[in-house]
Amino acid sequence: MSGFGPFSFFKKILQTNRQTPSAAPVSIGDKFEQLDEGLSIWTVERISRVQVSSFPLISMIREDRPELTKTVSLTALEDGEDFRPALQ
Repeated sequence: MSGFGPFSFFKKILQTNRQTPSAAPVSIGDKFEQLDEGLSIWTVERISRVQVSSFPLISMIREDRPELTKTVSLTALEDGEDFRPALQ
């Protein structure tokens, strides 16, 4: 198992004990701003639970370019580093 080392094991322990920081769960239709050099708005299209992750995966489409899609972990949306909820 090349992906299993002492640091990944420690990280996994921390993630399983982590509380969800947001007060409200993410829902289909929610909009998020991507915090990058240009303003882009992404809409949640699908929420998937997979066996390999304890966190759901969020599929989003870009509002002004619907052919662009992105799949991120729920924690990526909640940590506030790359995305923030868009004001509607």
